[in-house]
Amino acid sequence: MIGKSVTLPCRTTLRRPVDWLYQPSANESGAYLCSAGNIVNGYSMRFCIDRSVSGDFSLVIFNVTHTDAGVYTCIEDIGHGLRHRITLVVHGKMIIDVLWNYVSSKTITISVKKCKISKSPTVTLPSTFSTDY
Repeated sequence: MIGKSVTLPCRTTLRRPVDWLYQPSANESGAYLCSAGNIVNGYSMRFCIDRSVSGDFSLVIFNVTHTDAGVYTCIEDIGHGLRHRITLVVHGKMIIDVLWNYVSSKTITISVKKCKISKSPTVTLPSTFSTDY
């Protein structure tokens, strides 16, 4: 699913625009991606509303990344009606190449070659440490 497009369905018979709310997790506050049927500034490069069918306000996400995972809520009647919640789970491998330097009175260089992130909060970093004392 990484790098692909996904469509989150939202259809209404009210024929009034919807709002789309995004929450990365239950503990975090939400951000409006769409208000009154229009994508909010800052999101228009990767999100759009599919209006190919009357009453369809499905949210399309292009080039899906791990950061797109979370709960998406379609709120009918311009934010005053029924709420339809969709949980997006993103599958796929993410490899990060990082070079991190910590500089103090003694130089310690940590080079992270590959980083694999799984569902658990634990991250295993195969790394190389070189120190000069």
